[in-house]
Amino acid sequence: MKKMNTLGVAIATLSALGTTSLSANTDILSNIKANGEIRTRYEFVDDGSVATKDAKALTNRLLLGVKADLFGTSGFSTYAEFINVSHGTLIDDYAPETAGYALVADPTNNRLTQAYIDYKAGNTLIRGGRQMLNIDNQRFVGAVGWRQMPQTFEGFSITNTDINKLTLKGSYLTRRLGIIDALTGNTKSVLLHAGYKYNENIKLTAYGYLIGNIGDTYGIRLDGKTASNELKINYSLEYANQNDATMRVNSGDFKQQVDADYINADFGLKYKGFIAGAAYEVLGEAGNATDSHGFTTPFATLHKFNGWADVFLGRTATGNANGLEDLSLKAGYASKEFGKALAIYHEFDAETGANSDLGDELDLLYVTKIPSIKGLSAMAKASFYNAGDAGNDVTKYWLMLDYKFGSK
Repeated sequence: MKKMNTLGVAIATLSALGTTSLSANTDILSNIKANGEIRTRYEFVDDGSVATKDAKALTNRLLLGVKADLFGTSGFSTYAEFINVSHGTLIDDYAPETAGYALVADPTNNRLTQAYIDYKAGNTLIRGGRQMLNIDNQRFVGAVGWRQMPQTFEGFSITNTDINKLTLKGSYLTRRLGIIDALTGNTKSVLLHAGYKYNENIKLTAYGYLIGNIGDTYGIRLDGKTASNELKINYSLEYANQNDATMRVNSGDFKQQVDADYINADFGLKYKGFIAGAAYEVLGEAGNATDSHGFTTPFATLHKFNGWADVFLGRTATGNANGLEDLSLKAGYASKEFGKALAIYHEFDAETGANSDLGDELDLLYVTKIPSIKGLSAMAKASFYNAGDAGNDVTKYWLMLDYKFGSK
């Protein structure tokens, strides 16, 4: 409650500053806009372990954000965002809140998730401070928006669109704020990204992500689409190589060794609301016996990939010595009136190792807007993982209401 009161004082102070002048005709803050979100979710987890009880968690996310222009100019602006994550007193049997239960990675927390200043001059935008980053499909860098507390970063970013059809982005990050405090810490990372929109249907991307002392990743990506009156086809092809780290977080830190490849091919189509698709993704094994790990993506929105049961989170974030192959098929239906229903089937294998069969998984989703209340949506979601040569079966399901509000 004390932190919530502090937030109220901060927002009131920002509003008051909007009426305080640097001079007779200049406001420190102007064009103030607020946004918010209330997201309540029930999550059930059976992780198949005899050492833990099934988890049951009723959590809530309260997000409050304020955006404003600075100093009466068109070039400077600022944004601040606060998130409170809390849980119910009757449904709170989950780790890390209560020992002995399966994990739900939504512990109670209060955090200033974003606080940055923007400066825009022509086709260049410079951002400094605590910020959210979602790059491409979030396979390498993302905000982990599924969890109640998102992942954000501290540092500087620059975006430039001077060249027609080309968008250049670069970031230097000094700190990561993870979905739980245990994932928060200092980093020294450089993110470089170039996207070229060849035409309305084809986009080419090249990137280089130098993440701390973990590894350097360089890759290329092609996104394409075709469309007729009723049939829409989309596809993507991507390749990346991860090699030895060049950065250090602290002087003297060991720069990890890695030599691994990434391949992804994704195909989808929509016809009169019906959805179908297939994808094949490979996060390569450690190429040498002396390597620290295989192909990993520690800054990714990991929940979005390799199944919603999150069985492979630790593998693809830090280790993955034996590699991971993920073949998936999807089918569903979506319309404005009905909402969206989706089923995704995954088959997992390791590239090497004695336990090469990593199991399979079925994920189910239904999401719809509540027509009578603007900004309110509802979701039902489930995941059923069947273990392969090793591990445990995992079952998870969620029920969620999400209400977003704010000034335009």
